[in-house]
Amino acid sequence: MWKRSIVFLSLVLFFSSCKNKKIINAPFYYTEGLTCDDLFVNGYKWVPGVDVTLLGKKIGDTIIHYQIHQKLEPIKYEDYDLEELNEIIEPEDDQELDVSQYLEKDPLTLTDSIYNLVWGDTKKQQKNFCNNSKVIWRNFILKIDDLDIEKIINDIIIKKDSFEIINHKEDKSDYTLENFELINMVKKDTFNCSIYKKDGEFYFSSSVKIKQ
Repeated sequence: MWKRSIVFLSLVLFFSSCKNKKIINAPFYYTEGLTCDDLFVNGYKWVPGVDVTLLGKKIGDTIIHYQIHQKLEPIKYEDYDLEELNEIIEPEDDQELDVSQYLEKDPLTLTDSIYNLVWGDTKKQQKNFCNNSKVIWRNFILKIDDLDIEKIINDIIIKKDSFEIINHKEDKSDYTLENFELINMVKKDTFNCSIYKKDGEFYFSSSVKIKQ
Protein backbone atom coordinates (compact mmCIF):
# COMPACT_ATOMS: atom_id res chain seq x y z
CA MET A 1 0.00 0.00 0.00
CA TRP A 2 0.99 3.65 -0.36
CA LYS A 3 3.25 3.71 2.68
CA ARG A 4 2.61 7.31 3.58
CA SER A 5 -0.15 9.37 2.06
CA ILE A 6 0.61 12.80 0.71
CA VAL A 7 -1.22 14.27 3.69
CA PHE A 8 0.92 12.26 6.12
CA LEU A 9 4.11 13.34 4.39
CA SER A 10 3.07 16.96 4.25
CA LEU A 11 2.21 17.18 7.93
CA VAL A 12 4.14 14.57 9.90
CA LEU A 13 7.51 14.80 8.19
CA PHE A 14 7.30 18.54 8.66
CA PHE A 15 8.42 17.95 12.23
CA SER A 16 11.60 15.96 11.52
CA SER A 17 14.10 16.53 14.31
CA CYS A 18 16.58 19.30 13.81
CA LYS A 19 19.13 20.89 16.12
CA ASN A 20 19.29 24.28 14.42
CA LYS A 21 16.22 24.64 12.26
CA LYS A 22 13.19 22.50 11.50
CA ILE A 23 13.87 20.87 8.15
CA ILE A 24 10.76 19.98 6.19
CA ASN A 25 11.14 16.52 4.65
CA ALA A 26 7.82 16.48 2.78
CA PRO A 27 7.52 16.01 -1.00
CA PHE A 28 5.80 19.32 -1.76
CA TYR A 29 7.18 21.62 0.93
CA TYR A 30 10.70 22.71 1.84
CA THR A 31 12.37 24.77 4.54
CA GLU A 32 12.81 28.41 3.62
CA GLY A 33 16.07 30.08 4.55
CA LEU A 34 17.89 26.76 4.85
CA THR A 35 21.68 27.00 4.78
CA CYS A 36 24.49 24.62 3.94
CA ASP A 37 25.55 24.66 7.60
CA ASP A 38 22.03 23.67 8.68
CA LEU A 39 22.27 20.58 6.48
CA PHE A 40 25.64 19.44 7.84
CA VAL A 41 24.48 20.02 11.43
CA ASN A 42 21.53 17.72 10.75
CA GLY A 43 23.54 14.84 9.34
CA TYR A 44 23.55 15.57 5.61
CA LYS A 45 26.68 14.43 3.77
CA TRP A 46 28.44 15.31 0.55
CA VAL A 47 27.51 13.00 -2.34
CA PRO A 48 30.56 12.27 -4.54
CA GLY A 49 30.50 11.36 -8.21
CA VAL A 50 28.29 14.12 -9.61
CA ASP A 51 29.26 17.35 -11.36
CA VAL A 52 27.46 19.61 -8.87
CA THR A 53 27.75 19.89 -5.09
CA LEU A 54 25.05 17.71 -3.52
CA LEU A 55 24.39 17.07 0.16
CA GLY A 56 22.15 14.12 0.92
CA LYS A 57 20.58 12.10 3.69
CA LYS A 58 18.75 8.76 3.81
CA ILE A 59 15.73 8.70 6.13
CA GLY A 60 14.08 5.26 6.08
CA ASP A 61 12.73 4.73 2.56
CA THR A 62 13.35 8.38 1.68
CA ILE A 63 16.47 10.00 0.21
CA ILE A 64 16.72 13.79 0.08
CA HIS A 65 19.34 15.76 -1.83
CA TYR A 66 20.10 19.47 -1.74
CA GLN A 67 22.26 21.26 -4.30
CA ILE A 68 24.73 23.83 -2.99
CA HIS A 69 25.96 26.76 -5.07
CA GLN A 70 29.18 28.50 -4.09
CA LYS A 71 30.31 31.92 -5.23
CA LEU A 72 33.97 31.37 -6.01
CA GLU A 73 36.46 34.00 -4.99
CA PRO A 74 40.08 34.45 -6.15
CA ILE A 75 42.51 32.35 -4.12
CA LYS A 76 44.77 34.38 -1.84
CA TYR A 77 47.86 32.21 -1.59
CA GLU A 78 49.28 34.33 1.22
CA ASP A 79 46.49 32.93 3.42
CA TYR A 80 47.91 29.40 3.16
CA ASP A 81 50.93 27.73 4.72
CA LEU A 82 52.57 25.92 1.78
CA GLU A 83 54.47 23.56 4.08
CA GLU A 84 51.21 22.54 5.73
CA LEU A 85 49.52 22.04 2.35
CA ASN A 86 52.34 19.78 1.14
CA GLU A 87 52.55 17.77 4.35
CA ILE A 88 51.97 14.04 3.90
CA ILE A 89 49.77 12.70 6.68
CA GLU A 90 50.38 9.07 7.57
CA PRO A 91 47.25 7.07 8.44
CA GLU A 92 46.74 6.07 12.05
CA ASP A 93 46.45 2.39 12.94
CA ASP A 94 42.66 2.48 13.01
CA GLN A 95 42.67 4.09 9.56
CA GLU A 96 44.50 1.19 7.92
CA LEU A 97 41.33 -0.03 6.27
CA ASP A 98 40.75 -1.22 2.73
CA VAL A 99 38.23 1.39 1.61
CA SER A 100 37.91 0.02 -1.93
CA GLN A 101 35.03 -2.22 -0.83
CA TYR A 102 33.00 0.90 0.02
CA LEU A 103 33.67 3.00 -3.09
CA GLU A 104 30.81 1.51 -5.10
CA LYS A 105 28.32 1.65 -2.24
CA ASP A 106 25.82 4.44 -1.75
CA PRO A 107 27.74 6.86 0.51
CA LEU A 108 24.53 7.82 2.32
CA THR A 109 24.18 4.24 3.61
CA LEU A 110 27.64 4.17 5.21
CA THR A 111 28.15 4.69 8.92
CA ASP A 112 29.65 8.04 9.88
CA SER A 113 33.03 6.50 10.75
CA ILE A 114 33.31 4.58 7.47
CA TYR A 115 32.09 7.56 5.45
CA ASN A 116 34.73 9.82 7.02
CA LEU A 117 37.49 7.35 6.15
CA VAL A 118 36.32 6.85 2.57
CA TRP A 119 35.14 10.34 1.57
CA GLY A 120 36.72 12.65 4.13
CA ASP A 121 35.79 14.29 7.40
CA THR A 122 32.36 15.93 7.24
CA LYS A 123 33.52 18.84 9.41
CA LYS A 124 36.17 19.69 6.83
CA GLN A 125 33.58 19.26 4.08
CA GLN A 126 31.31 21.70 5.87
CA LYS A 127 34.10 24.27 6.01
CA ASN A 128 34.87 23.82 2.30
CA PHE A 129 31.35 23.66 0.87
CA CYS A 130 29.51 26.12 3.12
CA ASN A 131 31.81 29.10 2.65
CA ASN A 132 29.94 31.79 0.68
CA SER A 133 27.27 29.32 -0.41
CA LYS A 134 23.50 29.00 -0.79
CA VAL A 135 21.02 26.13 -1.14
CA ILE A 136 19.38 26.31 -4.58
CA TRP A 137 17.59 22.99 -5.27
CA ARG A 138 16.09 19.99 -3.51
CA ASN A 139 15.16 16.48 -4.64
CA PHE A 140 12.92 14.13 -2.66
CA ILE A 141 12.89 10.39 -3.49
CA LEU A 142 10.61 7.84 -1.82
CA LYS A 143 10.70 4.10 -2.47
CA ILE A 144 7.15 2.85 -3.11
CA ASP A 145 5.24 -0.29 -4.11
CA ASP A 146 4.02 -0.73 -7.68
CA LEU A 147 0.42 -0.91 -6.42
CA ASP A 148 0.76 2.61 -5.02
CA ILE A 149 1.27 4.40 -8.34
CA GLU A 150 -2.37 5.19 -9.10
CA LYS A 151 -3.13 5.96 -5.46
CA ILE A 152 -0.40 8.60 -5.33
CA ILE A 153 -2.03 10.53 -8.16
CA ASN A 154 -5.47 10.16 -6.57
CA ASP A 155 -4.18 11.38 -3.20
CA ILE A 156 -2.84 14.52 -4.86
CA ILE A 157 -6.10 15.14 -6.72
CA ILE A 158 -8.09 14.82 -3.48
CA LYS A 159 -5.93 17.60 -1.98
CA LYS A 160 -6.91 19.99 -4.79
CA ASP A 161 -7.09 22.96 -2.41
CA SER A 162 -3.41 22.45 -1.59
CA PHE A 163 -1.95 20.96 -4.79
CA GLU A 164 -2.64 21.13 -8.51
CA ILE A 165 -1.21 18.80 -11.14
CA ILE A 166 -0.20 20.50 -14.39
CA ASN A 167 1.59 19.27 -17.51
CA HIS A 168 0.72 15.64 -16.85
CA LYS A 169 2.72 14.05 -19.65
CA GLU A 170 1.31 11.12 -21.55
CA ASP A 171 4.61 9.80 -22.88
CA LYS A 172 5.62 6.87 -20.68
CA SER A 173 8.23 4.14 -20.88
CA ASP A 174 9.25 0.96 -19.13
CA TYR A 175 11.21 3.13 -16.69
CA THR A 176 9.27 6.41 -16.37
CA LEU A 177 5.70 5.54 -15.42
CA GLU A 178 4.39 9.00 -14.51
CA ASN A 179 5.75 12.47 -15.23
CA PHE A 180 4.05 15.71 -14.20
CA GLU A 181 4.44 19.10 -12.55
CA LEU A 182 2.69 20.02 -9.33
CA ILE A 183 1.93 23.45 -7.91
CA ASN A 184 1.81 23.97 -4.17
CA MET A 185 -1.21 26.30 -4.06
CA VAL A 186 -0.17 27.75 -0.69
CA LYS A 187 3.53 28.43 -1.33
CA LYS A 188 3.20 28.82 -5.13
CA ASP A 189 6.19 26.54 -5.70
CA THR A 190 6.30 24.26 -8.75
CA PHE A 191 7.65 20.73 -8.29
CA ASN A 192 8.80 18.41 -11.07
CA CYS A 193 7.47 14.97 -10.19
CA SER A 194 7.92 11.48 -11.57
CA ILE A 195 7.30 7.86 -10.73
CA TYR A 196 9.92 5.56 -12.17
CA LYS A 197 11.36 2.07 -12.02
CA LYS A 198 15.03 1.41 -11.31
CA ASP A 199 16.72 -1.93 -10.68
CA GLY A 200 13.33 -3.57 -10.23
CA GLU A 201 12.17 -1.08 -7.57
CA PHE A 202 9.64 1.75 -7.83
CA TYR A 203 10.25 5.32 -6.72
CA PHE A 204 8.39 8.61 -6.41
CA SER A 205 10.47 11.75 -6.94
CA SER A 206 9.81 15.47 -6.60
CA SER A 207 12.33 18.26 -7.20
CA VAL A 208 12.10 22.02 -6.80
CA LYS A 209 14.20 25.14 -7.24
CA ILE A 210 14.48 26.87 -3.89
CA LYS A 211 13.45 30.51 -3.73
CA GLN A 212 16.22 32.88 -2.76
